[in-house]
Amino acid sequence: MVRKDMPPIRIPSAKSGDQPATREMLYIVRDELKSEIRSHSAKTDALSSKVDSLDSRIDSLELKIDSLDSRIDSLDSKIDSIGSKIDSRFDDIKADFHYLKLLSENDEANRRIVLEGYQLLWQRQERIEKGRG
Repeated sequence: MVRKDMPPIRIPSAKSGDQPATREMLYIVRDELKSEIRSHSAKTDALSSKVDSLDSRIDSLELKIDSLDSRIDSLDSKIDSIGSKIDSRFDDIKADFHYLKLLSENDEANRRIVLEGYQLLWQRQERIEKGRG
């Protein structure tokens, strides 16, 4: 016997959006999302600590660079001081050279006068000797 007054059987849609979700499914998805959030949070914390470590290392390097800059500035000033001392010494040497050159010229002039005196003396002696002879 077949009943005719029964409605036809409805087959649910095969689309996943049309399927009802149970509470258990929602809890599973919620727990999965919480776990992923915690995982990403831990990764973020680890990255944050690495960034903090890198920041401190960069600060340390900047301090070392500043120290090197001050040392270089100190060396530059020392080199400038040595350069000015060398320039001063060269000026002293030049002054001494010019003084020695002046003394040499003076000695040459004096020798010329002495030689001229000797020459006059020899000429006079030759005249005297020729006059006797």
